[in-house]
Amino acid sequence: MKNQDINRTGNAIYITRKSKCISLKQLESMTNIKYQILSRYEKGIEIPTSYNLQRIEEALQIQLSASTVIDDTIYQLYNDFLLDVFMGETDLSKYEQQILKNKDNFITSKYFYLVQLMTYVIYVHEKEISSASKMEKNLERIICYDQKAGYLYWEYKGLKYYKRNMYEKANEYFDDAAKLIYDEYSLAINYYHKFFVYKHKNMLFDAKHVIETAKSIFEKYGAIKRSYSCNMCLADVYTKSRKYEQSNKQYEICLSMAKTMNYNNTYLAKLYRNMAWNCIKGKDYHNAIEKLEQAQKCEKYNPLMILYYIYVYYELEDYKEAQFWVSEGRMEMKTREYRDLLDLFSKLVRNQRNVPNDELIQKAIEVYEYFMKLKDYDLSEFYVDIVIELLELKGDWERANVYLKQKNNYAYL
Repeated sequence: MKNQDINRTGNAIYITRKSKCISLKQLESMTNIKYQILSRYEKGIEIPTSYNLQRIEEALQIQLSASTVIDDTIYQLYNDFLLDVFMGETDLSKYEQQILKNKDNFITSKYFYLVQLMTYVIYVHEKEISSASKMEKNLERIICYDQKAGYLYWEYKGLKYYKRNMYEKANEYFDDAAKLIYDEYSLAINYYHKFFVYKHKNMLFDAKHVIETAKSIFEKYGAIKRSYSCNMCLADVYTKSRKYEQSNKQYEICLSMAKTMNYNNTYLAKLYRNMAWNCIKGKDYHNAIEKLEQAQKCEKYNPLMILYYIYVYYELEDYKEAQFWVSEGRMEMKTREYRDLLDLFSKLVRNQRNVPNDELIQKAIEVYEYFMKLKDYDLSEFYVDIVIELLELKGDWERANVYLKQKNNYAYL
């Protein structure tokens, strides 16, 4: 018996015993094999004799001594699963159903740890963090014998921590996964996940490098959904780097791909709004209107679209049109955040470019501080500019300089 087979046999005994809530002492009484010896079997230190293996199989009601069709079924299912993960399939429910349907059979296989690993990835994917965490102790004991399984485990453990907003911890596990990378598929997934940590830490050069590398691999192997997502990521990097024209070029690519993949109009509208936001940030207000009109063709009303329209017409000093969209917004704003933003924009439009009162200035400051608390530095920078402009109109140069310094401190976070 090869070492790998010894380890898998031991793992199968361990997993089955645990799943049936049988202690080593209980298994000893069921098999007449000393629990110390059973423990050595489970750890792969000692090879079970044929006679002892038969007794263990009878006690646990499993078949360990023969290769079965179940092994092949699991192995094929696992490889299909890996391919779908690479391709960016978001619906993994078919694997969950297969696992639930065949669990009693799968548990007898030496590859049952792959079934557990698929379940773990699905839990992380579906943000069932507590369920995923409960599996980790057993998985970490098992996956050390399989490089590919080890890579996938550490990769998705990193993703679990990313989804909990624990970015440093996430990156540690992504680095652990990187040590076990075995082909271009695993490299692409690792780089794709690292992108989000780098972006959060504002390491934009590194973020751009890893996502471009991942994108080239996804494109090479026809992973269209992943490639699309990489283009979206690149657009985001360019926006954060204040390269708004380059960002919109990426969004144009995304629009073309989204239409090819038959994405719905609501999604297309979001892409047009993102482009309009880039135009607003770049003070290209006429092009912003063109993008918003395209968004409106796809989705008649959206809170962000309305806010963008109000602000663009305010900047173009078309206060009549801006007021029209304020009126539209009063019917569409459902959340407190959007109502607060509408309140600010409504006050801006009413004030036009006149000397602002303290109420308007205070409202702008509150909105700015709200986004600072959220650590949304893109929106913080946008709203601090409004605060500074209002204070300058008021002639309050001292406070304007205070916020200008804050902008300089936070703009590159």
